[in-house]
Amino acid sequence: MRPRLLSAAALLLSTRSEAATPASGTLTTANTATNPLTYTALASIARQSGGRPLFHDFDPAGANVPGNPLVTATADSAGVHLTWPVPDNGGAAVTGYKVYRRTSTSPRALLVNLGPSTGFDDITAQAGTTYYYMVTAVNAVGESQPCASDEVTPMLIASAGDPCNMPGVSVVKDGADTPPAPPSPDIQELFIAEPYVGDGQGRPAFTLQLKDLSTVPPNSYWYVIWDWGTGPRQYVAAKTDNNGVFSFDYGDVGPALPIPPTSVPPSNTNAPNRKGAAIGTVNKLAGTITIVVQDSQVGSPAAGQTLTNISPRTFGQTGGTNVISSSALDKTDTTPAYTLIGSNFCRPQHPPTAVLNASPTTGALPLTVNFSGAQSSDPDAGDAIASYTFNFGDGSVVTQTTPALAHVYPVAGSYRASLIVKDSRGGQSVNVAEVIITVQ
Repeated sequence: MRPRLLSAAALLLSTRSEAATPASGTLTTANTATNPLTYTALASIARQSGGRPLFHDFDPAGANVPGNPLVTATADSAGVHLTWPVPDNGGAAVTGYKVYRRTSTSPRALLVNLGPSTGFDDITAQAGTTYYYMVTAVNAVGESQPCASDEVTPMLIASAGDPCNMPGVSVVKDGADTPPAPPSPDIQELFIAEPYVGDGQGRPAFTLQLKDLSTVPPNSYWYVIWDWGTGPRQYVAAKTDNNGVFSFDYGDVGPALPIPPTSVPPSNTNAPNRKGAAIGTVNKLAGTITIVVQDSQVGSPAAGQTLTNISPRTFGQTGGTNVISSSALDKTDTTPAYTLIGSNFCRPQHPPTAVLNASPTTGALPLTVNFSGAQSSDPDAGDAIASYTFNFGDGSVVTQTTPALAHVYPVAGSYRASLIVKDSRGGQSVNVAEVIITVQ
């Protein structure tokens, strides 16, 4: 019996191989029932991770054009964001990339000619328009040859909310309750916001979205409890008295169960310890309760630190003495985390100003021009220029974090070079910063 030969195309090529343990046995079929065949099988799997292919000896001599980048595309309110890893370089270093774009009604066209950057932000993309992108790689041999399957459409990233404006970021949404919770205790969603107030104090605002608050029950409690650092759990709460009138608290909570088996649960297990009055508002028509507290009143968490195990819960009268989750009228299915940005991040923002200088602006080809955006500035205290996007007017665009670079113009002509800058809070320049480059 002749052995079956596998073609190289049947393998996943690699710089390393993973060999399976040989298997052996006896094969019996209708034709071999009286003369069983024995076999030994050995499987190997190979994966390509870069460099020259495993069977490079059979490739044409010399370098080839690079492979096509595997592009990921996302979209948000700031535009379309493309990223990709460095592809197989074909035996010569990748020196740049070309980004092509089309719509359903317009043909594919070159959008930008990049340097070695493995990402590009298309800030010219218009909301509501579907775009199709393709990226090719370039080396000393030439440009990669993409096919239709290399084209990508951006995936829209839905915003979870704005932490600087009420109601803020959606932290958790609750699913359907079984059995259904009564309307007023039924938590639908929790938001957290950190609006700027101008006095240097952080004031996180917690907004509970309830199913229905048109009828306010008396003697009820609505809590938001979270872990913070190594200290006790913190909380904010709204409560109603015998007449259904609201008041608002903040404080901490005793340790949660389970207590170690060898320990006796302390008397304050799951007990709220009220520290003071919080600021709160109720919108019965919208079904929302908002509670605002100074960060110094709940452990002093700072920007960049995280509140964990955030747990909204509602209770009847027992909420005044015990907040154990098993006795809650309703609670969310998950207990997420939220990282504070700090109210100072939400201070009023003005766009940065881009300033572009170039030298020389005229000369014989090939002309090397030194560009600088070092004089760009931001009017807001505490903000700085975080990125510089140079468009050289010849199809080449470079985004970097430093303000200066050089660019070579190899073809005669007149080129309109421009600069866009972004600040440390994502604000983008809106002024025109341009220089005309004349290559003779």
